[in-house]
Amino acid sequence: MLKEDILTRNRREACEKALEAATVYVREFIPNYNKYYLSLKQANLSLYTGSIGDFSVNSLTLAEKQRALARMKLLPGAGLDALNSLDLIASTFVHGLADDNVGFRTIGRSFCGTVANNYDIFALWRNAHFDDTERLYQIWRKRISKEELEAARTKLDQDIAKIEEETLEQIRPDI
Repeated sequence: MLKEDILTRNRREACEKALEAATVYVREFIPNYNKYYLSLKQANLSLYTGSIGDFSVNSLTLAEKQRALARMKLLPGAGLDALNSLDLIASTFVHGLADDNVGFRTIGRSFCGTVANNYDIFALWRNAHFDDTERLYQIWRKRISKEELEAARTKLDQDIAKIEEETLEQIRPDI
């Protein structure tokens, strides 16, 4: 019974940590990221829209590197605060302090979208910063992909079940 109590308390604490991380995401990350995003718009710069590779500098084209460097000039201040908050949030999940499933359900899609939109910056800084952000992105992105594929499969199965098959009679001699 004591063992069960310890496990229950541990689980509860991990869920609480996940909700705390989600709160930091909403209260700190999003406002800072929005400020950074507005500064990008004012400078006529856009978020990254290319393909996601292995988070290495070599995964970027020269043009992508140049666009990333232009955007990085606007990072000091709110942008850097946002990305650092994102990495701290990721750390709580990657290192097992916060419940991964609770975090994924509350901020997973938004987190992955943000990382994808800034992939070029993360790729340029890969060897120096944001290891936990990259790791959590890789884990949660696979989970999102799996969910999307399962939903597509379910839809296809439903569509297939709705199709009524007709068969044509063959000409057969009466024997």
